[in-house]
Amino acid sequence: MRSFKPEKYPNKKKEYAEPLRVDYVTGAAMFIDYSKFAEIGGFDTNYFLYCEEEDIAMLMKQNNYDIYLVPEAKFVHHMGKSTTRNLDIEKENYISRLYFHKKHSNTLAYSLHKFLYFLKNIKKFYKDINFIKLSFFIIFGAKMKYSMKHKQKLSID
Repeated sequence: MRSFKPEKYPNKKKEYAEPLRVDYVTGAAMFIDYSKFAEIGGFDTNYFLYCEEEDIAMLMKQNNYDIYLVPEAKFVHHMGKSTTRNLDIEKENYISRLYFHKKHSNTLAYSLHKFLYFLKNIKKFYKDINFIKLSFFIIFGAKMKYSMKHKQKLSID
């Protein structure tokens, strides 16, 4: 996409000196004015592990707020350290992705994303049978009822 619209899709590997308007920032680096956060309705609790920041960014844009990458702000994000990649985590990822597309896209775009995610995984079938399971999970809609959030148990300890 960067080839077609470099002003909209900045180079992720480049170091920037000035704040840069972007579509979204990772949740670990997100700072947001609380009044704006409240105005857009806060976090959508249907998300459990993934896509919260993309959703917040989309809601901010829908409410005519800009999102900026501020280069002098530094943070450390230990990506992938809170979860171990396995079939349940991959399912959760696609539950959130497809929910995001269903919420913010038209039916055609949602269907296209679902089909592309299916293809992305089905072509890896020879690596692990879980890619076949994941592919069919995706094509059947990665339903929210299968989210790990429904398996949570609170502890009183």
